[in-house]
Amino acid sequence: MNKDDTKESVKEVAEITESQRKDVERAAEYIRQAKAVIVATGAGMGVSSGLGTFRGPTAGVWSPLKELGIDFTAMSNPTWFNEGSDTPFGYAFWHFRYTAYTSNEPHEGYTILREICEKKPLGGFSFTSNIDGHWERCGFPEDKILEVHGTLHHMQCSDRDCVEESGEEGIWPTDPEMYKNMVIENNRVVSELPKCKTCGKVARPNVLMFWDGAWNGTREEVQEVRLSDFMSRVKREMKSSLDEDGTLAIIEIGAGTAVPTVRMFGENLAKKHGAKVSLIRLNPIEAQGPAMKRFVGLPLDA
Repeated sequence: MNKDDTKESVKEVAEITESQRKDVERAAEYIRQAKAVIVATGAGMGVSSGLGTFRGPTAGVWSPLKELGIDFTAMSNPTWFNEGSDTPFGYAFWHFRYTAYTSNEPHEGYTILREICEKKPLGGFSFTSNIDGHWERCGFPEDKILEVHGTLHHMQCSDRDCVEESGEEGIWPTDPEMYKNMVIENNRVVSELPKCKTCGKVARPNVLMFWDGAWNGTREEVQEVRLSDFMSRVKREMKSSLDEDGTLAIIEIGAGTAVPTVRMFGENLAKKHGAKVSLIRLNPIEAQGPAMKRFVGLPLDA
């Protein structure tokens, strides 16, 4: 991103105050200066792709939840896969989510951010709490993505003992035909439920749910190692560029405070490395942030 590109990007932001325009210019300059970029995204990143968030003005996950008075946290819960639970109802919820996420295309912002990362000397990395797989679908390198809450595009066993014994081998790619062939009546799956490839018990999405003691996190652990390797290269550059600020730019989008995993990730990195890190936060309702030299909060969406 050269200076002309920066000016053009600022012009494209409509209906903002003069103060916000200056913040946009400062954010664009921080991105231009950076030698590496981490894009940190929460549920708000998917709103422009037609996906709902879990709270706030863009909330909208599965209509039966509101009709039945069931909270999202109670529905996104591994107990629905336990023996004796209403697993067909639980699977109807995940069928809806998988269908919604796969039928909506990643919006243009994904491609723009991917191209920004590709132009940086040290490249970029995606840190996301989203389970939709949109970063990989937009062409972001698979080995540069950390899906901290897992993904709907992989499956695992619902049994904790099987998970502990099988480890990484107990995770397998989701077969799109599995959800496509599900028959749903009255908000319940009436066709055969997916089974674990190892023990034959009910399989479930490889997603970290609320109060989840049976999540198989071995795939995410491999991704963490890759992020650590990426940060090792960035830290070496920080040390060799003693007089330069802003080696790393963290562009955080759509990450709220209710489940602050993504926000805390960026803030902790920024606090640890000081002026070597720029933190740019885009959030239409929660743009506030820490008091630090290179922080910019923009009340904007993706």
